[in-house]
Amino acid sequence: MERPFGRYVTTVCAGAGLLAYLLLILIGGKQGGMPSQAWGQSAGSSGLVSTRENTVASWTGTSKEIAAMMIEKYGKPNYFTEESVVWYGNDPWKRTVVYRDGWQDQSSVMHPDVLEQVISYHVPRNCDPTLFDSRLVVDRTRNELKFRSDSERTNFLAINLANDIVTGGKSVEEARAFAAKTTRLSEAGKKSPYTEGFTFRVKNDMSPIQE
Repeated sequence: MERPFGRYVTTVCAGAGLLAYLLLILIGGKQGGMPSQAWGQSAGSSGLVSTRENTVASWTGTSKEIAAMMIEKYGKPNYFTEESVVWYGNDPWKRTVVYRDGWQDQSSVMHPDVLEQVISYHVPRNCDPTLFDSRLVVDRTRNELKFRSDSERTNFLAINLANDIVTGGKSVEEARAFAAKTTRLSEAGKKSPYTEGFTFRVKNDMSPIQE
């Protein structure tokens, strides 16, 4: 029969080992020692493990619908969190992001603009295509052009028109008028090259992205 003192020593050692393990996990997480999660599983804020199924399944409305459409078209995302799912190099895009929450403008109005798509594009300093639509974002550091809306067709349209503005094919006013007309025709079931793909050559730089 094991003596009481022996049982006491065994219990103390086991408790010390568990404490040391927990401290290593805590320190590793604070110092960035824990690897970022790719598609498959991610630690949620609740402490439960999120998977590709329950992450998007927990979303609602437009974000859930668009995420499902992008997964069907481009396959599994390369990265995800509870707030977004991301594809890298999903041709013809450099990057596609579906956000769980919509875009809020300066007047605090929430829009269902959950789909952000990005291409490599150099915008000259003397040109500002964002005057056409405030949802256009020019990143001259990365040489990127991005747009965020509620559909891929709208993103194609906006970036094609941004290219027209940069190359002198259309003025900002002409681009706005063209966008309004094309959107009306699209809603009536009419197709346009501007909403089906790019009207210019796109060559995406897939160098490692540092977020």
